[in-house]
Amino acid sequence: MVAKLDLGLVQAKLVELLSGAPEELPLRVFKSGNMQVRRRGLPAGGGVYSFLWKGDKRMWQQPSSRRTIRLSGPGGRAIAVTYDDDWLRLSSNAPIPLYVGKTTDFRNRLSLHCCGKTTRVPPGRSFDQVRRNLESVFPPKIEPDGRRLVRENVGYRFVSLHGDEHVVNRFYLENLAIATLQPLFNVDTER
Repeated sequence: MVAKLDLGLVQAKLVELLSGAPEELPLRVFKSGNMQVRRRGLPAGGGVYSFLWKGDKRMWQQPSSRRTIRLSGPGGRAIAVTYDDDWLRLSSNAPIPLYVGKTTDFRNRLSLHCCGKTTRVPPGRSFDQVRRNLESVFPPKIEPDGRRLVRENVGYRFVSLHGDEHVVNRFYLENLAIATLQPLFNVDTER
């Protein structure tokens, strides 16, 4: 298999990823509060996705929300990153971009990001950036159940780029979408 960049396709897929309202997360909720992704009707295969805050933006303005996070920078130095009103797009009707990623199996990746059997994500996990980061912004006194926080406030967009021949296109589309949307939870520091 040969993979190569198709710039026209990447640009067209970016427009598609940025268009329209976010889809509802197809989650089945059990009496226990546990969630499971409903796979029927969900896009299969590989592509690029974005998670967006479609809930009430006033939650981000609550005094108890943590809009400053600490990242570990070069040499282990602590770096404070603040989500200000402009970054959060609080003055617009647009959803807040939370995370952009690429995958070869969207159904599985959606489950990893959003679901879980605990009310809060256990420390040390790295594959559930959306839920873990939302729980750090909204501590238990605002929302004790991180599962509900995701279920009631997060939507997604997905564009298909399935197959090994699209590995390069997925890579550049993800990076282009991150640069365009500036999602909160994709921020990382240099090492």
